[in-house]
Amino acid sequence: MAGNQERVGRGLELVGRGLRPYVDRQMTNRYGPGWLAERAERDAERLGRPVRHDLQDTRLLLSLLTEEEFFAEIIPPPGTALAADVIAVGDRLGFRPFQDAEAAQALRLMAQLLRLVGARDLSAEVQGLLLAPRPAQAEDAPVSFEKKDQRGSARPRVAFGRKPKAPAKAPAGTAAEPAAGRWSLERLRLVAMVAAGLALLVIIRVYGSDASPDPHEGAYASLDEGAEIASYEGIELPDGFRLVMLDDPEHPKEGAYRDGGGDLYHQANILTAPDRRLAVLPRGAESSYRACRAAVPGEAVEPGGTDEPSKADLTADQARRGVRFCVTTDEGAVGLFTVTGRGAEPERAVRLDLTVWKGPKPE
Repeated sequence: MAGNQERVGRGLELVGRGLRPYVDRQMTNRYGPGWLAERAERDAERLGRPVRHDLQDTRLLLSLLTEEEFFAEIIPPPGTALAADVIAVGDRLGFRPFQDAEAAQALRLMAQLLRLVGARDLSAEVQGLLLAPRPAQAEDAPVSFEKKDQRGSARPRVAFGRKPKAPAKAPAGTAAEPAAGRWSLERLRLVAMVAAGLALLVIIRVYGSDASPDPHEGAYASLDEGAEIASYEGIELPDGFRLVMLDDPEHPKEGAYRDGGGDLYHQANILTAPDRRLAVLPRGAESSYRACRAAVPGEAVEPGGTDEPSKADLTADQARRGVRFCVTTDEGAVGLFTVTGRGAEPERAVRLDLTVWKGPKPE
């Protein structure tokens, strides 16, 4: 599917654009303005050959997020895990076409990573690539990462930052490569393709199978914005579990915030949502879609009240009976949660009622 390859390739280019200033700024703050050259020197010494690093190399930028431990402390979870998964997507790009669902999930991972590092405009641009791909055409070619030289001609560049190797010269008098050697190379390529496919399946299992359905597609496509989609009473959310608002929220799944794949998490006696999207409703506000749309994460329930929630998450003590809060998903679903009670130790499950509406489609 050439359309999917192009969309994923374009998404990786946008990831590079978003990470470039962020990574450079953080590494400069940490190691000084010469950090890139110093990194190249260390890698050259380790590899025993000359190394030249370039901030245009998206794979290098992603690798730094996973290798430099301080990034795990400054990027909200699951940031560094997302970087590793985007690397797997890029490595897969040159081997096997992406199916529609695979391309969509890969783009969602990229958009989420860009949001976490503050590149929200580029994240929205990646989100825009989630539109249905155009039909594949015979003349379409797989996406490639190419640079134009100063004369404007295309200079091939191996996908995702890999450096091409010069072909080995055969000793004088030797025959061409035997068929057995060619077969071995083909088998190695096949193994690499299978491994890359399995890696993406793992990503989809972790991030995709529990991801919120899109309220603008499928069974909900015909509903108007603001229409109620579903309501639930007596949801039990134990510590260490997460729920997805439009995917059987009455049966939360085990998993921490860093694992992704949820709309609301209960972790270490704290209720939180991805990208700090949990917004507490003020006292006296109506329990409605309009009130949720107007709620702002970080505002206190009662201005000036010292014992009321004032952050974009809720501690166990703050999640008292009657507290209401709203969560909006990546796809635009809007949920209103009402705390109705707490369970006993050790799980300390939070009991919740939930109403879900169809919100505006993210731009």
